[in-house]
Amino acid sequence: MKTGENVVIPTGAAHTFSNPFDEPAAFVTTFTPAYYVNYFRELGKVISAGKEPSTDEMITIRGHYATEPA
Repeated sequence: MKTGENVVIPTGAAHTFSNPFDEPAAFVTTFTPAYYVNYFRELGKVISAGKEPSTDEMITIRGHYATEPA
């Protein structure tokens, strides 16, 4: 995506995101319904505790939100 563009990802659609460039990038995300915001909140709690989530923790957190790695 370029500056000013947007994308809509339907609920349940497999997707990912990354920054393939050397310079930092920022993006704004909105969730409707807000259900998946809690996925990032829960993941953030693990990370803010100063540790990298283990594979088992990620599986558990993803399971709370019907999210699977693609």
